[in-house]
Amino acid sequence: YLGCGNGSLAVYDPKADRFEVLVSGKMQGITWGGCVTGSLVIWSASPSQACVYNWRKRKLLKVFKPLDSAKPTALYAHNVLECPDGKILLGVNVPQARFILLDPVTLKAESHTPDVLKGQNLTRCLTFLDTGRLALLCNNEILVLRYPSFELARRIAPPEGRGVGRICLLGGHIYALLGPGGDLYRINPGDAKSNWELVSKRFIDDGFGGILHALSGRYVCALTSTGRFMRYDTRSGKVFRRNLDSAGRMETKAMCVVPQVGKAFGGPYINQRFWEMDLATGKGRDLGRAAPGGGQICCMVWDKATARLLMGSYTTCTVTAFDPKAPASWPDNPRVLAKVGHEQMRPRSMVHDGRFVWMTSSAKYGRLGGALSRINPRTGEIRVWRNIVPNQTPGRLVINPAARQIYFATHIYADQKSTPSTERTAQLVAFNIDTLK
Repeated sequence: YLGCGNGSLAVYDPKADRFEVLVSGKMQGITWGGCVTGSLVIWSASPSQACVYNWRKRKLLKVFKPLDSAKPTALYAHNVLECPDGKILLGVNVPQARFILLDPVTLKAESHTPDVLKGQNLTRCLTFLDTGRLALLCNNEILVLRYPSFELARRIAPPEGRGVGRICLLGGHIYALLGPGGDLYRINPGDAKSNWELVSKRFIDDGFGGILHALSGRYVCALTSTGRFMRYDTRSGKVFRRNLDSAGRMETKAMCVVPQVGKAFGGPYINQRFWEMDLATGKGRDLGRAAPGGGQICCMVWDKATARLLMGSYTTCTVTAFDPKAPASWPDNPRVLAKVGHEQMRPRSMVHDGRFVWMTSSAKYGRLGGALSRINPRTGEIRVWRNIVPNQTPGRLVINPAARQIYFATHIYADQKSTPSTERTAQLVAFNIDTLK
């Protein structure tokens, strides 16, 4: 069963190799999570919506709009799973993390914000350790909560200097991806000493693990946002890896035509890769990974001075530089040129003034205040102006070289409307690239 972002539900029959659409157009936005129970399919889309479908009766039972009745409304149900007592637990996030319990009989949803989640905006990797304990990731800690009270039973911190990326449960142990480096560790949640054990060095070998999942009581599997699959065998200790290449039609998120080298470059949504096409023949090829982290290339410009293609990428708001005369081989080519920081996440627009590259960006989910950045393509030096218009996000850039000004409009919302706006009126900004005012 595939819950789709436009509120549709499809089912795939592997024997017939055929898809069937069961529900159409009941929600809007990206699908974040879902699960299949004994008779139900539940899937959720932003902002704070969910559908319940009885797959045995082939009937849509209910659409929640909104799913979360508490304030501020949590928008994204990243985790959906069946509880030991048969209820459905949805871990919802941004701008406030909380739990929602859905009764499959009455189809009523209750919002819960336990003390340990107050002030937090993100939880991940919800998993039941047993009938009375729930584990999850929050603020770089593994939290063990009692169910159904959601009281905190234990905190498990990672080794000093490490970050916890994803967790899953297998054989009574919690397996965790720890960064930097993508190492796979395990820990016994019943061990009061919290002894971490390294089981696979650099298990994730391309930088970002999007999924960690236990399989068949034996394997720990990972899948990255770039289509890299890993499987760790807990019995033999061996690791199997395979590239799952993207196929089919994909939207182009950014494109840059460069007559100087006779090529057009583009970046598809949403697999953090980029491509080139020969302008004379129309033939193209995939050039592989384009930037760190997960997401996609949002904008591109050509820098004549260095003869490099510069690309701005989501989710790390990083600018990478690619030399088309050299072989494409991440992370050497493209390479990281500059990173915006300042809580910025998504590049919005890029322009070149002949010397510097200018880029607008939006802040991370649940944050207000986008930024304008100036990048030196030769050195990677970057200067950032955040909140030129307080609590607003700058958008598309336009440059007037004669007036030595760039222009951009703002909008009042956070990225994906992930937190309430504080302003009512958008602005038009003129910024002088010489005086920097």
